[in-house]
Amino acid sequence: MLLTSTGGLDAFVQFITVLLIFVFVLVITLYVTRWIAKVQKGVTSGKNIEIIETMRISSTQYIQIVKIAEEYMAIGVSKDNITMLTKLDESKIVACDDNNQDMSFSEVFAKLKNSVTNKEITSENSDESN
Repeated sequence: MLLTSTGGLDAFVQFITVLLIFVFVLVITLYVTRWIAKVQKGVTSGKNIEIIETMRISSTQYIQIVKIAEEYMAIGVSKDNITMLTKLDESKIVACDDNNQDMSFSEVFAKLKNSVTNKEITSENSDESN
């Protein structure tokens, strides 16, 4: 039925129908993705294990600071191995002030946008002074 209409009004109605179906599918995809993310977060979050910081050494190797129970450890993580490097003193751990995990996408995007805008303004001011 949707492919056989030839009139201008019929074509417009067909376009609107397809557009509404597309938007409906996008909205359903959004909510299903959020639901799956919540389920995954609940499954992977532990009460006794927390990754404090991760630093990439190479494409497949990382050094991580992890908190297991009440002890902090530095571990080396590679493609096939996890090695405990050392135990760390809690007083030596520097807390990260910027907690991006609880930020929404719009907050992260706004922060990035402000950062880029500030860099552009700084570069324009330095160009004018030269």
